[in-house]
Amino acid sequence: MAIEKSLNENLVAEMEDVINQVDGVLSSRIIWAEEEISEVHVLSSKGRNPKQLVRDIETVLQVRGGINVDHKKISIAQVSQGKQSFIRPKLTNVNVESANITAVVRVSIKHEEETFTAEVEGAKSEKNVLRLAAQATLVALEQAISADIRFAVDQVMVMPVEMSQLVSVSVTAVTSAGEDNLLGSAYARGNAREAACKAALDAVNRRLLRLAE
Repeated sequence: MAIEKSLNENLVAEMEDVINQVDGVLSSRIIWAEEEISEVHVLSSKGRNPKQLVRDIETVLQVRGGINVDHKKISIAQVSQGKQSFIRPKLTNVNVESANITAVVRVSIKHEEETFTAEVEGAKSEKNVLRLAAQATLVALEQAISADIRFAVDQVMVMPVEMSQLVSVSVTAVTSAGEDNLLGSAYARGNAREAACKAALDAVNRRLLRLAE
C-alpha cells in the first residue's frame, strides 16, 4: 500500500509539472481519488481564454501522460500578475561530461522567467552522477530563490517499479531556524539523471515558501 501511495503521489506531481508548462498556467493542483484524477484546479494569468486553457490541459495530459480527463473536472482561476502565487522552478536542461574518473554535471532550471545554471563535479560512478545531478539542481535553486537557505543531498535511491524506475532523493534544508529533512521522487522513464534532478526539486518545491520565511 505504501508503494502504491508513493506511485500515485509521484504520478500526480509529474502531471502537475506537465500542466504547469502550459502557457499562462501559474500553478496547478490535482486531486486523485479512486485510482483516477477527480479534480484539476489551475491558477492562471488573465492573458488567455479559460476555455482554451482547459483544452490545452486536456491535450497535454493525454499526450504527455496518456490520461483522459473530462473538461468538467478542470477548474480555472485567473489572477492578475500582481497577485500571482509562487511558481515552482522547472528543470530545463541536464548535461553530463566526463573525463577519466571525473564527471561534471551542469543543470539549468527556470524560475520566474529566468534561467539559473549550476555545475558540480565528482567521481564518475553512475550512482554518484545521480547525486551530482541532484546537488547541481539544488545549487541552481539556491541561486534562483531570494532566501538564506542551503540544501544538501543526503541520499539518492533508485527503486525498480514494473517497467520503469523510481528515483528518490533525500535532502536536508538548512536555514537560520534549523534543519528540515525532505524527500522527493520522480519516475526515471529511461533517464535516471534527469529523474534525480526532478526528484530533488520535488523534495523542496512543496515546502519552499515555508522554508524561505
